[in-house]
Amino acid sequence: METLNENWGLFCSKLEKVKPTSNGIEALCPAHDDKSPSLTASFTKDKILFKCQAGCSFESVVSALGMEENQFFAQEEKIPPKKIEDVYRYEDKDGGHVFNVIRYSDKTFSQQRADGRWSMDGVTRVPYRLPQMLAGIKEGKDILILEGEKDCDNAAKIGLVATTFAGGAGKWSEQYPKLFQEAKVICLPDNDEVGRNGMHFIASELVKVAKSVRWLELPDLPDKGDFSDWIEIEGNEIKKFERLIDQSKLWNKEINKDSLVVLTLEELLNKEIPPRQNLLSPWLPS
Repeated sequence: METLNENWGLFCSKLEKVKPTSNGIEALCPAHDDKSPSLTASFTKDKILFKCQAGCSFESVVSALGMEENQFFAQEEKIPPKKIEDVYRYEDKDGGHVFNVIRYSDKTFSQQRADGRWSMDGVTRVPYRLPQMLAGIKEGKDILILEGEKDCDNAAKIGLVATTFAGGAGKWSEQYPKLFQEAKVICLPDNDEVGRNGMHFIASELVKVAKSVRWLELPDLPDKGDFSDWIEIEGNEIKKFERLIDQSKLWNKEINKDSLVVLTLEELLNKEIPPRQNLLSPWLPS
């Protein structure tokens, strides 16, 4: 698409006896037998302006130049509407519609309240799949904390209970923690520093009220990979995931650092401790 600046250059190139003026140009009018420059012209960011002092019309001048009328006006860039990839419905504890998170094909997101308005002011924020999450807590099931609605839906398809938070840790609500009382939480960050940092914040909030908060980083994930990527890897199935949950550690703020790991008494008693070896038998044990 030609720009208005390019069309101004084209316009000037088609005129004769062009002379600069204080605010544009003057030239012979192409629409009549002009002997002395009677056409004045200038351009703004929105349009090209000209006037023939002899009274020639806009249409006659444009036609005489062999140009199109729309070349004299800035054209609005037509941005194609984003393609909606999925709509995730957020519900209150009774299943009432609260708001939607809309995922677009360019991996951007927007939030829309249940009444169709785009402002989220005054809307009570709730975790994703809240009714299922509360039922899972009541039944004593593990509650997975994932980083996206797509991950939660994929987890549900294989019989797991999962939730996430619209906007992630950056949009944390003080109303969230009270919903996790007596919950057995498993935090699964995406495979990147941003994901880990955000999930650490969430874990630090939920550990105040939950029955337990465990930490699980899925193995063999690509950079920035997530739960959905993991279940697509050949050989990864529900039983393997359950084993990983069994091996997960209780969360603590140093869990990703070289530090002591907090164990429950049951974990300590069940832990296999290798026998000590003697370097200079029988005097010095290693």
